[in-house]
Amino acid sequence: MAANDSPLAADCRVVSNGNAIPIGNPGPADANVEKMAKTVYSTLKSAGMSDVNIAGILGNWDQESGIDPTSVQHFPTRTYTMSPEKKSAAANTDNGIGLGQWTFGRNTLLRNYATAKGADWWDIKLQLTFMFDKNGDNASDVEVVQGMISTPQPTPRAAAKYFHDKWERSADSSTAQREANADKWFGIISGWSVDQSLVVSIDKGGDFIKDATKVISTFLSGNACQANASRVGSITPKSGGMTQEEAQKLVDLYNQEGDKWLDEKYGPTVVRAPAATTTRRTVCRSRTTS
Repeated sequence: MAANDSPLAADCRVVSNGNAIPIGNPGPADANVEKMAKTVYSTLKSAGMSDVNIAGILGNWDQESGIDPTSVQHFPTRTYTMSPEKKSAAANTDNGIGLGQWTFGRNTLLRNYATAKGADWWDIKLQLTFMFDKNGDNASDVEVVQGMISTPQPTPRAAAKYFHDKWERSADSSTAQREANADKWFGIISGWSVDQSLVVSIDKGGDFIKDATKVISTFLSGNACQANASRVGSITPKSGGMTQEEAQKLVDLYNQEGDKWLDEKYGPTVVRAPAATTTRRTVCRSRTTS
């Protein structure tokens, strides 16, 4: 469980984000549904999402597709197989496809994303990657799910409604069934742990390049040439710029932060370019006024 999720087995309730939530009797889950749900759970949980929010997403997808990534609107769900008929129907953007039943422009985005990746659009790992990639789904929709990693909703029902209203945006007049599904899934996943073999690498948000650009801009402006003293010591602006030693400390910090960002985004096995080194004496100069 996440840091804000703790079990209270005595009364079959779970405390999440300060709220005691009864898990009830979830009942058994179909083996195929459970396998797909565990892939969703393991991926989102390993990214830091709370059980409450994961249950809210699963509650919606239970309603939308039966948590079947091969699902195509107007065809039976929970078949977990692709057919020529379903594949053909998926090309009609009026039809929802996949876990979240992506429709219209998002239908096209998912299928084009799969083609670019050399994968099938009905692959569950592809769909999970797509929904967290701003080069995949709409940027605003990606921000919704990335935000759900850091901000848990108070209850599974609240999470189901939030995900529906902000991400699914279906024509349903009521979210009652989705909310009931979320309660069910919360009870099921409360007994699960992350299966690393099912974890899909996703973009959890944050932009190191954008952040680095801001840092560089600050240094070039002369307003601050200060690094984390606990890691590399203090670096302050002064007339004539920085010494070689001070400049190397700054570069070392840049390399450290870059490695951290790459590890979080792609995992620790990514092959990196050689670390940067300094060759000039002056890299940061205080501005003077005449």
